[in-house]
Amino acid sequence: LLVSKAPVVYAFAFKATTSAGVSLTTVSHRVAVPIGDIAELVLLAQPPSTLSGAKLPPIAVQLRDKGGNPLAATNGELIQVLVSKGGGSLLFSPASTEVAASLTNGIATFDNLTLAIESGAALHELKFKFGSVESTSNPFFVHQAPVSCLLTSFPSDNATAGSALRQQPVVEIVDSLGTRAYAASGTPLLVTAFVSGASGLLGGVTSVVTSAGQARFTDLSLQKVGIWEISFNFSDVIVSSSPVLVTSGTPAAVVIMDAYYPGMNGSNYGGLALPVQPRVRVTDVGGSVPSSLTSLVVAEISGPPSDRENGSKPMIFGTRTAVPDPVTGEASFTDLSLNLKGSYTLSFTYAHLSAES
Repeated sequence: LLVSKAPVVYAFAFKATTSAGVSLTTVSHRVAVPIGDIAELVLLAQPPSTLSGAKLPPIAVQLRDKGGNPLAATNGELIQVLVSKGGGSLLFSPASTEVAASLTNGIATFDNLTLAIESGAALHELKFKFGSVESTSNPFFVHQAPVSCLLTSFPSDNATAGSALRQQPVVEIVDSLGTRAYAASGTPLLVTAFVSGASGLLGGVTSVVTSAGQARFTDLSLQKVGIWEISFNFSDVIVSSSPVLVTSGTPAAVVIMDAYYPGMNGSNYGGLALPVQPRVRVTDVGGSVPSSLTSLVVAEISGPPSDRENGSKPMIFGTRTAVPDPVTGEASFTDLSLNLKGSYTLSFTYAHLSAES
């Protein structure tokens, strides 16, 4: 017979059934069960990953017997702690000849521990001792302060202007031991992506806060045709990608190259071809010629003249559509005319894109 909870006063009931089916019950005298001998040390809190020399959060350790009952009769005795894996110097404040904490009601709390490392492995464990009873913490990382960064996932070698890179970059923060600085999560660290000498060329979210020692970019894009390198800045430490070849993207804008402004390009008369015919250009998001031009540019009146005669309807005559040149992206009109005098606003539309003169 084994009981685990203590200190408790128990009474035991015993039941039996005779061959005739009669139930019999008897109850024992009360028995006081005291707390047993020391059997284990239990960490009520585990040390987290941290920076070398930084104060660890409080770590509470409890003495228990075999039944898991706290041992409260050990007040004033000490539990010692040492580094059992990873090396380094374990410090205790205020200064003491031994790194230990006093037990109170079976619990010792280490609330002023720091671990300083200069070399060795980043992965550490702490061992807590009370006589011959020991307990080891879960593994945790101790890092030097973050000092550098590595590009562990490179952006795609080829990209389309204005479209998110197929493979997004990942930048890893490392300490002086060359290990990833997981402990940096306690202090937000920012990694910023940029293209040197080309402000505005990089699209998407260009500044990312690290998580578990990594900055993961999700929607970076390059806006202009060319060969570019993406650089990443962490605390003035810069790492750059390999060259990325960016080709033309899809149509993104209509730009008016030559427009007719009454009074500036010479006189115009209703029904006669405009002295200066409009010329427009279709571009991708970076201003380059799109990879494919499959639609026509259409000219329309978007704003009638303010001084038109009552009852008259402004109209545009001539060939109202123009084919964009696949090499230059330009579409030129040759014979547009307007039937009424006045100042007009003309629009030029390519698919869902448009621009107004």
